[in-house]
Amino acid sequence: MAIAAIKPSTFQFFSSLSPELRDQIWREALPKIGPTLHFYKRGCWCPRQLSQSDEGFYHENGYNNEELNLWFELRNDLVEPAQFKLPLVFVNHEAREIALAWVKQQGDKIKMRISENTENEVIREQVSDLRADGNLVIKNCESSRHGVRQDPVFVRPFDMIRDVLYIGVDKWRDFLEEPSDRQSEPDLIDRIVTVRPNVTRIAVPEAMLCSKYADELMYILEDYSWIRTLFIIIDMWPNVRLADSDIMAHQWWELESTGEGNFIWNADHEGFDCEWIGDEARHKSIADAIVGLREKILENSIRRFEVRPVFAVARS
Repeated sequence: MAIAAIKPSTFQFFSSLSPELRDQIWREALPKIGPTLHFYKRGCWCPRQLSQSDEGFYHENGYNNEELNLWFELRNDLVEPAQFKLPLVFVNHEAREIALAWVKQQGDKIKMRISENTENEVIREQVSDLRADGNLVIKNCESSRHGVRQDPVFVRPFDMIRDVLYIGVDKWRDFLEEPSDRQSEPDLIDRIVTVRPNVTRIAVPEAMLCSKYADELMYILEDYSWIRTLFIIIDMWPNVRLADSDIMAHQWWELESTGEGNFIWNADHEGFDCEWIGDEARHKSIADAIVGLREKILENSIRRFEVRPVFAVARS
């Protein structure tokens, strides 16, 4: 006897639920955005002249020394933002109000852009903004060009405190050399700059441990002595080539612990502590790769540093 296939159906009585219950369901459907992974690209290091209203502004006896107030920093607004979708905005008026209230509560400058839904998804332009009154101004969200659908997406800029900057094997040398290269350009030659330590969490793929750059991991603590957490991303995107990193950067990634163990710097013992319950070969490859970090940690009197193996998880 043939058994008829059961087709999924929609819940037809949703509108009959109480407003409070419907609001609760809409809220549960909102994205849960934690610390996100952002992709490093060359060109984010820039000088900035501080004004008197800026934190860290230096003056002596009322005299503003421009050289001492020239900061050199990695600009978070130049790092590729995390991209995510917020379909509730386009469901109905009720869901839209819940979604926009959530956007307003985030405190970050979340904006909406249009992405062309092509094989190589590319961010085209910013097309909307959240006004002071809480209303989202949307322009041409459903338009298409040359038969290619354009879908609205939201973006959140890189947060220096909680987010993680990913450096691929192909970007490693740029990451190490960019600060000194940038200070050698004409506008900064023979000028005093104060390097602002504003990136504390970085990630590299596990492939870095067996690459030709493995011995260079220690150098992150030369130009980046303020880094406090190094994430090793395990089995990162096995089906994706590193050459596709520009495509990967336009997605929303979060990190999850592997549960195998972490390498925690013990300043009293001047070495890493680690209780490991995972794969021993992986433990050895990480331990061997970070041996050189000990010298730089002691040299820079770093009290807190940790190395964490993690998984990168793509969110919708």
